[in-house]
Amino acid sequence: MKTTLFILAALLVLCLTVTVGVSLGSAPIPVATVWAIIAAKIVPGSVEVLWSAGRESIVWDVRLPRVALAGLVGAGLAVTCP
Repeated sequence: MKTTLFILAALLVLCLTVTVGVSLGSAPIPVATVWAIIAAKIVPGSVEVLWSAGRESIVWDVRLPRVALAGLVGAGLAVTCP
């Protein structure tokens, strides 16, 4: 039971840090817009497009890959470092 709660808490923290990492920057983007852009890219037509193409490009092409790469590097370090 403790392990399950720990994993759920860790996944929640991961989602929060990914959200903050993608929304913050020189052009701040609201959290709701970030999740709407991600949802629209994963399931086209699921969300009404209310944002500019520039914001979509910032989230999908710049910030999300950067945050994903940072997560992969952190996971790799966690596995390889004693």
